[in-house]
Amino acid sequence: MPLCVMTIHGVTDGTRIARERAYMRRYLVLLLIPLAIACEDAPTEDLVSPDVAAATDDDAKADQSDLTFTVVDDLQLRSSVGRTEEGRVIRSASSFKSAFGTNPPSWLDFDEEWLAVYAAGVKTTGGYAAEIQRVRLSDTGKSVKVTATLSSPGAGCFVTQALTKPFAVVRFPAQPGASTSRFTKLTETRVCGACGPSLQSALETAADGMLYMSESDYPLTYVGWAGEGAPTVAKLSALLSVPAGTLVEEYAFSELMDRLGEAYDPGDPYIVEYAAKFRALREVMEANLTDLTVIRVGEISIDVYFVGRSSCGDLVGLKTTSIET
Repeated sequence: MPLCVMTIHGVTDGTRIARERAYMRRYLVLLLIPLAIACEDAPTEDLVSPDVAAATDDDAKADQSDLTFTVVDDLQLRSSVGRTEEGRVIRSASSFKSAFGTNPPSWLDFDEEWLAVYAAGVKTTGGYAAEIQRVRLSDTGKSVKVTATLSSPGAGCFVTQALTKPFAVVRFPAQPGASTSRFTKLTETRVCGACGPSLQSALETAADGMLYMSESDYPLTYVGWAGEGAPTVAKLSALLSVPAGTLVEEYAFSELMDRLGEAYDPGDPYIVEYAAKFRALREVMEANLTDLTVIRVGEISIDVYFVGRSSCGDLVGLKTTSIET
C-alpha cells in the first residue's frame, strides 16, 4: 500500500495561531478526503503481462508441475480494463476491485488463492471465446506462467455485430515466492456449421413433417450440389438445366422467413404450429449456411428453393412446390 504523507508547518503568534489552527483543521479535512481516496486507488499489486506471446512447445521446459485451478464464471471486467490484450495475476483485494469494480466475494481469500485473468482485447464482433488452459510456476518459482486459448469465429459462423471483450478468469493456490507473470496463448479458428451428410441430416430433421402452404401443400425436401458455393439465379438455373424463357425469380430469405414465421391467426393452433416450425427451420439454416436466398422457378406450379452455402463450400438447402393459379 503506498504511503501518503503530509507535513504541515505551523505558525506562531497568540490569537492568530489559534485562529489559523482552526482554519488548518478545516482545510485538512477537505484536503485529506481526496488524498485518502487517491491513496486507495493507487497502483495495485497485479502481476501484469501486457505482451501475450504465442505459445510454443518450449514453454513448459524446466517448469514446475502444473498448478490446479478453478474456472471463475461470474465476474465482469471493468470497461477500462482489458481493452487491449493482456494477462494479469491478481493478488489482493485492492487489485480485485481495480479490475472488477467490486469488492472480492466472500469465498476469495488472497492469503490462500490468487486469480489469473486473460483478456483478449476488444473485438469488433461476437463469436470469440477465451479460456485458460494451464497455470504453472517457472523452474525458479519466481514467475507464474499462464497459457490461454483464444478461439475466433471462422467462415460460416453466425456472430453478433457488436463490440465484445472476451476474457477468462481462474483461481489457483497463492504462490508467495512469485513476483512476475508470463502469459502466452494458443489460437484456433472455430469451424461453424455442419456440412456433407451431417448437414443433410440436420436439414431433413428440421423439415420433417413440414408442408409449404399454397393452393396445395407440399413437403420440403433436401437438395444439394457439392462444391458449387453461394447460390445465384444463373448458377441454379444452370444446375437445374432450366429451359430458356422460364421465369426465375429471387427473393430475400429473411423477408420470406419473417412472413412464414408469423402466426397471423393466433387463435388457430395449426397456424401457430406452422409458424413455429418455420422459425425453428430458419434457426437451423442460419446456423449452418451463409448467402441464404430463395429462388423460384416457373409459373403456376413453382419450384421454390431455400438455399445457401455450407461451411464446406457446397450449395445446399430445401426445395418445395408452390401452386399459384
